[in-house]
Amino acid sequence: MFFKSVILNIYCSKVPCKLTILSFDNKIVEEYEIKTYYSKLCIRTNNCMIKLLATNKNQTIYQKLYLNCKFCQKYCVNFAFFTILPQKLFNYIKLTDKTYGFPISKAILNFQLSS
Repeated sequence: MFFKSVILNIYCSKVPCKLTILSFDNKIVEEYEIKTYYSKLCIRTNNCMIKLLATNKNQTIYQKLYLNCKFCQKYCVNFAFFTILPQKLFNYIKLTDKTYGFPISKAILNFQLSS
């Protein structure tokens, strides 16, 4: 059976918070009590998706993480409780040619998490 290690870098705006990690079929994998602003967790799973439920007082934030077939993956997750800001921010990147400044329509971008 193929297991993956998933490293979660968790930023939580309000502490303490309870973090529940569920499998794709809603079975509880792990439960944690987050007591600091930044936490790092490592879990092992053989699923293609995990679900995160973060609860602080009377607010719950739900996120899905889709996993690929790598042995070890890193994810950075941000839980902002009691804010009007969206939980996920999308960045739009406009690519241009370095020499002439023409827009590039098709490109492959490779992002790497720094630790």
